[in-house]
This record gives sequence, C-alpha cells and structure tokens, in this order.
Amino acid sequence: MMKRIILGIDGNGSREIILLSSAKQGSVIVVKEDGPANGYKVEAHHSKVDDLGPVYLSEMAEDAAWDAASHVFGMIGSRSYKNAVDHGFWGDTDRPDRNDAEAIALMHSELSEMLESVRHDNPKSEKIPDFTNTEEEAADLLIRFFDWAQGRGLRVAEAVRAKMNYNKSRPHKHGKKF
Repeated sequence: MMKRIILGIDGNGSREIILLSSAKQGSVIVVKEDGPANGYKVEAHHSKVDDLGPVYLSEMAEDAAWDAASHVFGMIGSRSYKNAVDHGFWGDTDRPDRNDAEAIALMHSELSEMLESVRHDNPKSEKIPDFTNTEEEAADLLIRFFDWAQGRGLRVAEAVRAKMNYNKSRPHKHGKKF
C-alpha cells in the first residue's frame, strides 16, 4: 500500500508528492503535479528514503510536517508509556512514581549497548532478526525516552522544533572544536 504525502511546492509552483511504500524495504517514488491540465509525472524512483537526499519543505509543508511529528511522537509516547505501566514500571504500590535519575540512567544504558553493538561490527539482533543489534538498541532507547517523556508530560516535538530553529542561528560547530 502506498501512502501519499505532499512535501511542498517547488520553484515552478508544482506540488511535489512523495509516495512511500509500507513494505519492509519500501521504495519511494517522487511524483510532480504539473497542474490540472498536465496531470502527474514520475520525477524519480528510489529504492530507499535515504536515496532522496536532503528534502527542503515549503513553510506551509514544514508546519504540517511538524504537526504530524508532534502527533507521531505523542502516539509513540502513549504506547510506550502504556506498555511500561502495564509491566509495572509506573505506579506500583511499592513505587508510585518513576525516579527520573533512574529513567535517564536506563536510557544511557541503551546508548552504551548501542556502542557495544557498533564496536562488535553491528551483528544481527537476536530478538528481532530483521534488524541489526544497533537498530534494536536505538529502538530501546527511543521506547524508554518516549515512555519517560509521556509520563512527565514533556512537549518533545515542540521542543525539538524550537531547538532546531535556535540552532540555525548558532556558529559553526556551535563555536566548539567538536
């Protein structure tokens, strides 16, 4: 099944439409709408989203993308949080609340496991064999992060957008060596 996403308007006023396949190794097709009279034409076909290169959005499309990101972050947070609650990580009688330092330390442990995976040439995951161990550990990190953020009511998507906008004004490498 293909999903239709309008990414923005190009310099000629044509809408760019990205069709994303939901297949595991999904392909990406970039289609341009030339206008009502001319219809659509295939601009490019890519085997992976990464092959698209940088994508620049119109301001209106960027706002819509951030709204969608906020929705997706919220959905991931809600599902991660619910699973953590269902498995006793929140609201136990012995522990009615999460310890923030412990939650952050557990996120750090996932980063450390990801580093070990990279150090060992990124083997295949034993738990989710369609993915590498690095991908599994990245998923673990994000699940822990989104669970904690949801439990604390953090506005992550909004904060990411604000921080990225702020970072545009910063000097090269933010004024540091690395």
